[in-house]
Amino acid sequence: MVVLLSGCAPGSQGAATGTASPSMLPTPSAVPSPSPTPSPIVYGAPQYRAIWVDGFNDGIKSRAQVEKLVADAHRANLNALIVQVRTRGVAYFNRSDEPRARDIIGPRGFDPLGYLIKVAHSSTPRVEVHAWLNPYRAKADDGSTAVAPHAAVEWPQYMVPYDGLLWMDPGAAPIRERAV
Repeated sequence: MVVLLSGCAPGSQGAATGTASPSMLPTPSAVPSPSPTPSPIVYGAPQYRAIWVDGFNDGIKSRAQVEKLVADAHRANLNALIVQVRTRGVAYFNRSDEPRARDIIGPRGFDPLGYLIKVAHSSTPRVEVHAWLNPYRAKADDGSTAVAPHAAVEWPQYMVPYDGLLWMDPGAAPIRERAV
């Protein structure tokens, strides 16, 4: 449907009938041309869409959990995972001086962090993996000391009990040199 609106002064042609005279219609050159095709949308700086995956719950403790985590990240349109790979003195990665976490499901050689990196980086789109750790927790879940098992014996003055855990003092040079 086309609606033509025109305004006429009283007494001008077409005023009595409400129709526009041909002289009142715009000429083809006066008709605006369509605007150019818009440029592609630019969204600015890349976005960082991430979640934190804590080491106390399911997430990276088995191959199935890792694969589900990456699939869930894709469904949520995430591009990064911040994964806690050291909790209370235990590690969720194989190359560590600390004890291996006891709740890892799989063969002794299974490296949860290594497998997560492999799956996330080979996925499309690629998902970044950022390892996060608590470097100064010195007491493992089973009550044993970790990080530098000898630290509590050699440097008891640098061990700080807090909230049922044993923490190493990050202000002490010997501790900083041994911490992860």
